[in-house]
Amino acid sequence: MDAIKEKTEAFMDYLESIVKPDGKMSRFDDIINAVLEETDGITLDAIKAPNRSRTYSIPRQLIMYLELEYGYPSTRVGEALQRTHATVLYGRKCVIIWQKNPSSYRREFDLYKRVKERLNKQL
Repeated sequence: MDAIKEKTEAFMDYLESIVKPDGKMSRFDDIINAVLEETDGITLDAIKAPNRSRTYSIPRQLIMYLELEYGYPSTRVGEALQRTHATVLYGRKCVIIWQKNPSSYRREFDLYKRVKERLNKQL
């Protein structure tokens, strides 16, 4: 009986993590698509590739940050982007640095703002 209760609680926690305060659902793929739509010519395959170029790492880090912000577990985000848990946490840290220093990371911060605006309209 305890196992059923634990699974029920885990499922309820998951539901709470994907519902925004205004009651709208946030969806994993919507976040990825919003980032890809704001970055011309970049595909999901390119984001998943082992390329460390800023062209791909910046959108990848933004996806990581937003997925975590909307409550998805870092392990799931890592699996989706073919990265480790530690890489996902590092990506989150990078976006936090952009937010604290928008004048030093203008291009990155502008992308972050555009994607957030797009998500606020969609979700």
